[in-house]
Amino acid sequence: MSSPRSGFLALVIRRATIVTFLVFIFGTSPRVWADFEGAWEAYQRGQYNAAVREFLWCAEKGNDLCQLYLGDIYYYGHGTIVRRDRATFWYHKSARQKNSTAAQRLFTLYERTRSIPGNGVKAYMWFKIARILGNEISVKRETKLVAGMTDTEKDEAQRLAAEWWLKYE
Repeated sequence: MSSPRSGFLALVIRRATIVTFLVFIFGTSPRVWADFEGAWEAYQRGQYNAAVREFLWCAEKGNDLCQLYLGDIYYYGHGTIVRRDRATFWYHKSARQKNSTAAQRLFTLYERTRSIPGNGVKAYMWFKIARILGNEISVKRETKLVAGMTDTEKDEAQRLAAEWWLKYE
């Protein structure tokens, strides 16, 4: 049985391979890419303070992967205290760049806190956005989420997802 961490690492490796290919084809700032690699190496070695600094630098430069992993660092408290507000901030920035994993993380974050008023609608909104961006979130999770929602809440979530898409398209 694999641990959640090994699944996370497999995802990261797969994403890094895709990013490497895209950088090769379309190019990006060598400095930003080098900082992503340096941040990732520091993270893998458990040097979380260095990783936070490097991820922050390239996240502020607009690198969606650095934004995603900085969100993960704040979400899980690696090298810093757990800051769900900061995790949400960086996931939003990454999702605006069409990062489907960031959209999925936002879905999960709001899904886990749907007892807070409005978070069920936000969770469903991010579910829709993540699916549009190509993330393979299971239909079972959607069914479970919408089971406790009214038609008005579902409509609101779909409206918000459409507005988000038009704004960041």
